[in-house]
Amino acid sequence: MILKSTNAGLNYFILENNITENLTSIYFRDNITGYLGTDNGIVYKTTNGGSNFTGTYTGVPDMITSMIFVNEQTGIIVSRYENSRSKVLKTTNAGLNWSYTSGIPDSACIYNIAVASENVLYCCGERIQSQFARLYRSSDQGSNWEFVPVSLNGGLCGVYFLNEQTGFVSQFRYGRKFFRTTNGCNSWDTLGSYAPEEFSFLNGQTGYAYGYYTNGIVYKTTNTGLNWESTGNTVSGIGSVYFRSINDWFKVGGSGIFSTSNSGLNWNEISSGFSDYLDDIVFVNPNTGFIASINGKVYKTSNSGNNWIGYTADNNGINCIDFINENTGFAGANWSHIAKTTNSGINWQAFVIDSLLGSAVHGISFPSLDTGYAVSKNGHNLKTVNGGLTWQVNRLPLTLYFEDVQFLNNNTGYCAGREDRGVIRKTVNGGLNWITYNFDSVFYFTDLHFVNTELGFAVGNKVYNIGFIVRTTNGGISWDQTILPDTYLLSSVYFVNESVGYAGAEGVSYKTTNGGNNWFSIRTKSPDLHGIYFINENTGYAVGSNGTIIKTTNGGGEPIGIEPISNIIPNEFRLYQNYPNPFNPVTKIKFSIPMSSQSDVVNIFIYDVTGREVDSYPLGNLKAGIYSIEFDGTDLASGVYFCQLASGRFIQTIKLILLK
Repeated sequence: MILKSTNAGLNYFILENNITENLTSIYFRDNITGYLGTDNGIVYKTTNGGSNFTGTYTGVPDMITSMIFVNEQTGIIVSRYENSRSKVLKTTNAGLNWSYTSGIPDSACIYNIAVASENVLYCCGERIQSQFARLYRSSDQGSNWEFVPVSLNGGLCGVYFLNEQTGFVSQFRYGRKFFRTTNGCNSWDTLGSYAPEEFSFLNGQTGYAYGYYTNGIVYKTTNTGLNWESTGNTVSGIGSVYFRSINDWFKVGGSGIFSTSNSGLNWNEISSGFSDYLDDIVFVNPNTGFIASINGKVYKTSNSGNNWIGYTADNNGINCIDFINENTGFAGANWSHIAKTTNSGINWQAFVIDSLLGSAVHGISFPSLDTGYAVSKNGHNLKTVNGGLTWQVNRLPLTLYFEDVQFLNNNTGYCAGREDRGVIRKTVNGGLNWITYNFDSVFYFTDLHFVNTELGFAVGNKVYNIGFIVRTTNGGISWDQTILPDTYLLSSVYFVNESVGYAGAEGVSYKTTNGGNNWFSIRTKSPDLHGIYFINENTGYAVGSNGTIIKTTNGGGEPIGIEPISNIIPNEFRLYQNYPNPFNPVTKIKFSIPMSSQSDVVNIFIYDVTGREVDSYPLGNLKAGIYSIEFDGTDLASGVYFCQLASGRFIQTIKLILLK
């Protein structure tokens, strides 16, 4: 996830991107040109302020921990394999290519890097075996490095230089120490018994130092680092601090982004929820939407998802939400709580349903202002006819738990969950009686969505951890089933209309444009999606773990396309050579599926020469036939790649040549 602010940090919004790797470092030269480091050696670059990112593999499949540019063309990155060997790489063409630098031995683990001048750089760390201090200097913009002898003992975690003569290092092994040199590393003065990793100087005199090994304390100097004093403020557990002035600071961490205008005495929360488990989402109009969070907050946007503000609804944690209009909404919470708002989510009143005996409310649905329904984790069915002031509670027999409920009007509704196996229940008389639909091959249901009284869908987990979708076109009288490949669990489903619908899974979501007859994979680059809501066929939102909030304005993007190209029924698996080959940047990959194996899921993987997966096509259960998919190498470098077809016990690989 990448967050961006265009108003000096007042608000942040999430940048949509096509990056699948974990992001580990960031460096921006100006408002539009920046770089992102990943955990597997890929550097992503943007030249348009984050609207698009292009990845380049550095040649080292390790985590990129530090990056810095000395000018527009020349940059240095440090990659590290866990807490051991490090590589320092350099680019001289603004990140198009990266090459090894010389002078850093394999026995060194590098933790930090600093620029003293355009030509002189330093990096610090420790010797892997002995954990003794290691400091290296480059005098040619990082191409070559020399060991700098220092009379320091343990490993070094921080380094910063104001110029070629004055700099700082911090020792975190064998006792924490902070040192300064004013003669280009010829000698060092001890400054304190702490080890800052991060430094920020506002000018030549005033600077700050902090980090994990300062116990979160921010230290300040006003005399070029000769003396340092504690500011009296701690930033424990915070990933980074930015000092805009003596008074104005920003800090970021797992719980959000914060600002202060009084040197850290008080902090204001700017953006929060980015690390929360987000469980449900609903929009009442194109601008106004709400998200349920397990931290007890409901997040609200009034500008189509550009910014979200959190309001505490119930500290027990929110599992589900439903809004009747822009002002009135309900939230199902843990420990038998249901909360209500009448002022658009700003304030909430929590009601305790004693007869639930502590059970969590997992689904809630209000078909009208007064009449609403809810279901609980322990199989309870709830109903209110007075706008949530009181609730009637019934426990349906045999039901282990419910996960979702939806009512189309005051009388007709559905709920889904699990008995011994997956179960869907239907009522046409406001919950007085329920019709039960059992699914023996289904482990449990997680979500359901009905487009109308006849057409409905439910998703969940099949036995042996296989995601699936069931559909009814006759109000539940009969159901058909679609199994989706390589999907541990489908956790959300939403339909815009009778034709277009979406299902959220782990990393790959699915879309149908023909009412569920066929489903296409769409890469969402998200770990999992617990809630989906679409305003129209183009604009939709999804939420999930780790504070994931994603938005699409093009209907989820292009599906992973697969095209049947022949009516001939083949008698064998075969992966044909791609055409054209070499290609730039698009090529067609043809393959055949025999009748005997059409029950097996089909996957196509693309690997580079190092064996790293660069693309994949989960194609599901395909009928016997000959098919073609299109592979686009726009974001890849020229070179040799390998395409692998895998289905059941069959595996075949061909070589692809991308020539740009």
